[in-house]
Amino acid sequence: MDIDELGRLHLKTQPSMLACEECGRPGPNKAWQLLDENGVLCTRCLSEWIAEVNEMLGAKESNPARGYEAQPGDI
Repeated sequence: MDIDELGRLHLKTQPSMLACEECGRPGPNKAWQLLDENGVLCTRCLSEWIAEVNEMLGAKESNPARGYEAQPGDI
């Protein structure tokens, strides 16, 4: 499951040579998967999408929570 013991969703990414589905930038880009959703976005579009999702969820901090340790694949 993509939800950890603290209830946080984890976005899985891997390199992709496909074009960004949002802006059309050619690869390499990031193929992403979150629960049952997936797609390919460039780093800029993926970062914007993450910011939008965080805002919709009411996240206030732009930096990781105090005490958070970086995980492989963090963007």
